[in-house]
Amino acid sequence: MVDHVAAISRSCQLRQLRSVLKSLKPEALRTLVQSFISNWLDYCNGTLVGITDQQMQRLQAVQNAAARLIVGARKFDPSVI
Repeated sequence: MVDHVAAISRSCQLRQLRSVLKSLKPEALRTLVQSFISNWLDYCNGTLVGITDQQMQRLQAVQNAAARLIVGARKFDPSVI
């Protein structure tokens, strides 16, 4: 499962989306993030049952980065509750 989680983390195309960020409307950005990131995270998610906490944290980091991309936050910005 380590290889599968690593492949998911690599295949999410956040860097490519970041390069066109300023030319997209917020709705279009949300749609692209959902289509790229959510689909990769949901792909074969039944096989992810029982993965280690470290692997789960890696997938969570990808999802958090996608959320930060949508809202325009930086990695170490204080979170808004």
